[in-house]
Amino acid sequence: MTGASKPLRKAQAALVGAMVVLVALIASARAMGPGEPEDWGVRWGRPASMTVDGVAADGEGLVVGFHLWDAQGRATEWGGALELELLDEDLEQAYWASLRVGARDFTTTRSGDVVDTRYVLEVPLAAMDHVTSRMLDQPSTDVPVRASFTFEDQTLSAERLWWDAPASLVVQDVQVDEDLSCVLVDLVLLDADGWSTKRGGELRLAIEDSRGAVMYDQTTTALASEFNQLTFWGMGWAWYGTWVDFEDMTRSNDRLENGSEGVPGRLMRVTAWFSCDGASLGPAGTEGCATVARIPDALLLPNAPPVPSLETGGVGLAGRQHDFDASLTTDDTGPRGLRYEWSWGDGSRTETTDGPYASHTFPRAGSFLVVLRVTDAEGVSAAANASVRVLRDPLPGPDGPRDSATGWLAEPGRGVAADGAIEVRAACAGRTVAGPSVGSGR
Repeated sequence: MTGASKPLRKAQAALVGAMVVLVALIASARAMGPGEPEDWGVRWGRPASMTVDGVAADGEGLVVGFHLWDAQGRATEWGGALELELLDEDLEQAYWASLRVGARDFTTTRSGDVVDTRYVLEVPLAAMDHVTSRMLDQPSTDVPVRASFTFEDQTLSAERLWWDAPASLVVQDVQVDEDLSCVLVDLVLLDADGWSTKRGGELRLAIEDSRGAVMYDQTTTALASEFNQLTFWGMGWAWYGTWVDFEDMTRSNDRLENGSEGVPGRLMRVTAWFSCDGASLGPAGTEGCATVARIPDALLLPNAPPVPSLETGGVGLAGRQHDFDASLTTDDTGPRGLRYEWSWGDGSRTETTDGPYASHTFPRAGSFLVVLRVTDAEGVSAAANASVRVLRDPLPGPDGPRDSATGWLAEPGRGVAADGAIEVRAACAGRTVAGPSVGSGR
């Protein structure tokens, strides 16, 4: 009896061991491969793709959901290895883990004739590297997720970043706040599909007036968390707002409201460039990347008076037209809007012109002080003067022009001064050369 029981106990032990191994194999097969026909009669197909459903906060951690899909686009469950990465609103890593997932770890539900299965993972806050308030308040938009699922010899990957890589940059709005003494600028990064997005990077802002003078040009670092955003109906809109203080800007001379050649004046143009992820976004080829706003008085230099320049030629003939040139006159606002007032010094009426050129005929010989006053568009003026010596015009005679006082012939190119002297005007240089007195001995 005793001798017979030992072989029996050995056989029983071997049978129990074989059953344990079999159960383990079945459990392993169910965990690492497709299940048997169950779960409302669904046989799960081989995974062909993967999606991240979303992120939610439950007070103790973040809940992340995933789907595996077969080649026909139906939800499926499978065993494998899951790698999960969670990011904060600055796209910095806050959690990373590699987990074993069994087919039976999926949650299966049925709604009518539709059977769905998904994997849901809760990440405790204590397991995360860091947690921000925005990750808890807005996890669906401020917790980007990257995940991969590996089974057998295949790896599927998915990510839910919300904010895709930027492809263009737009200066959306520019406002001048004179109470706060700053220029407010709103910028939008757009992805390849035209949706707003956000990224951290280097932002360069340049401000020029309508004459092209640089008023501001600096580069700063913009963080993704500094973007403003609105979320609605599962979508988001993000924009970056910044400002430039008046005290950091160079004052402008662009004081005139109306520019030349159809370009309006007294406007500043704001242009932006943004560099991130090795890409540089700027105004080239990007419509709307520059916008304009009116320059406030606080950003204008004090109005300096014009600097008149008067060219007279120095000498002329009585009764003949004499030309005057003020084209080298300068003003801090440019030549636009300047007004020229000419006083001839011979008792005649003062003349006003819109251009820098004028002509005048002096009625008699003598020395006259011509005064030019130039006034800019804002009413600031300055004056310059120059002396003009006017000679008596020789009278014509049978043998040529004669001096009106002496009757002697005057050589061509000569005029007679008020004191009877002959002065020669050099035609090539416009200079006056004194000659000998007119008298006998000619």
